[in-house]
Amino acid sequence: MAHRADLNSLTAAQRTQLVNLMLNYLTDAVVADHVNIIHSGVELFTGHRAYILGMENYLTANGGGAFVPLPFWNSASPIPAEFNVVKNQGPARPPLVNLNPNVPKPPQFEYPALCDYDDPAQLGNDINGWHGSVHCAIGGTMCSLPVASAAPIFWCWHSFVDHIYWDWQRCTVPCPDVIGCSLEIGKRKVRATGLKVGPITSVPGCTVTERYEDPSRYAQPPNHAHGGEGGNGGHPHGAEHMASLAGSRKRPERPEPSHEFLHPTPDYSYLTRGPRIVAQYPAPSVPIKPGCAVSLTIGN
Repeated sequence: MAHRADLNSLTAAQRTQLVNLMLNYLTDAVVADHVNIIHSGVELFTGHRAYILGMENYLTANGGGAFVPLPFWNSASPIPAEFNVVKNQGPARPPLVNLNPNVPKPPQFEYPALCDYDDPAQLGNDINGWHGSVHCAIGGTMCSLPVASAAPIFWCWHSFVDHIYWDWQRCTVPCPDVIGCSLEIGKRKVRATGLKVGPITSVPGCTVTERYEDPSRYAQPPNHAHGGEGGNGGHPHGAEHMASLAGSRKRPERPEPSHEFLHPTPDYSYLTRGPRIVAQYPAPSVPIKPGCAVSLTIGN
């Protein structure tokens, strides 16, 4: 992820430019969309990340590319005066109450301490209480879920929360996509990522389109050591000595060694046989701690 700037590190002129762009983006439809985000588990992060992305795309398209990624507001710092504003402020969208809530990030959410979390859903659930306390420590519109995003500081606050999720993702690897693979290749892909294969369940009659995988990628080819032409290259006295021996005594005729014996072709087709993986948990690309288990569902 590109570095996010601290909102308080911008100049007053930069903050004024940014907040005006943000207010232009904040239509009633954008504000109303906030209630569709699940405020628990990993969706606390992924839902708000997608929401912020809409704002960042608007900034990029409207001369605010310098503010992408969106600057963060640290809840231990005062809210800049330029951000003491609410779009269409009124009885349903009251003004902000407290511009200095001073609710610092708890130490367990600092990097690398948060690497102790194996599950992003648990991290999201634990962060949610602190996240909500900051909303209501500011008060006014920020303490009302249906309209909180009408305050531009909402977006910079969630940029700060999103950075915690980015930090957690630094402790993780993306879960590999094994749907459509044979069970054997799927298990090898999981292990190659530093993860463990968890429970394997079967769904009778469930099928999935086969995905091409080169089986040789998941097995070491055998190392066949052999001599040169005719098998004499490894003799300690060389080809001349072997020729002299051949001339000094008669040996019965024998067929030339088969090419398949001297240069066998590795066969990894066994890796593609058997049931196919139709589902997995966690889903493909979801960040997961190394050493955690991936459960697989196969269809017969």
